[in-house]
Amino acid sequence: MKRLFAAALLALSTTVFGATLSPITLLNPTGSTSGQVITSMGPTGAPAWQTVALSGVSGTLAIANGGTAATTRAGALANILGGLTVPVVNGGTGVTSAAAELSRIGAAPLASPAFTGTPAAPTATGGTNTTQIATTAFVQSAVSGATSAGGQPYFKATMSANQTLTAGSVAKITFNTKAEDSNTEYDATTNYRFTPQKSGLYMVTVYLYMTGTNTTAGNYTAASMIYKNGAMSAENIFTGYAGVSSSLAYVLPVTALIRMNGSTDYVEADGVINAGQTTPTVSNALSFFQEYYVGP
Repeated sequence: MKRLFAAALLALSTTVFGATLSPITLLNPTGSTSGQVITSMGPTGAPAWQTVALSGVSGTLAIANGGTAATTRAGALANILGGLTVPVVNGGTGVTSAAAELSRIGAAPLASPAFTGTPAAPTATGGTNTTQIATTAFVQSAVSGATSAGGQPYFKATMSANQTLTAGSVAKITFNTKAEDSNTEYDATTNYRFTPQKSGLYMVTVYLYMTGTNTTAGNYTAASMIYKNGAMSAENIFTGYAGVSSSLAYVLPVTALIRMNGSTDYVEADGVINAGQTTPTVSNALSFFQEYYVGP
């Protein structure tokens, strides 16, 4: 009996020691890189340092374990916050669209806003021609500029007395009485000329009523003229026939659209009655000289 027990004990010891013949291998941390974990290599291999690939990870992580229990953003919001919006108390807006957010905070929509109160906007510089908002200040400045002396220059001048001409010689007509002069740019004392300081197109009119007496029978001529910078720019000529000692009268208006540079350009009124007439005269009764700005 003793021999049988001893044999059984010897067999058990051999079996135990036979199962632990391979010693446990300890991993050296210096052999790893950042982010690696110890991975089991199965029942026949020793564990090893390896990088875990997330490509094979699937499924969802429960909220209790720090996840969202969802695979989409909408699902995560619904699971965590109980809806598809982030409440204001959690730093959100509580709405799902920009229009709804504008309505929530009491702001006007971007399309066709209906403002209340007194909305303000930057005032554009004078002369701006874009699609930006025009404030009341901009409009007021533009209107004032258009109606002020600097906006639309104009003048009208007449004569205080008749002017006697030399027959056959072109003469400057001395319109020495101002009826209108928006910018004080008409010289009615020395040169009898208009020198506007705003560039653009101007409508210029010279209206002369002239008289004379023929000394011989034949053709007679009279003309009214607009001179720009000392050179004729436009004229109206009348030619006819009369006998000896015939009294003649001419009504000669001339109008022209003339561009002015707004600095040095000037216009004057001139007239002429041909030779062979006595006492050629420009009458102050009907004659006048005028000009006004019409556009850039």
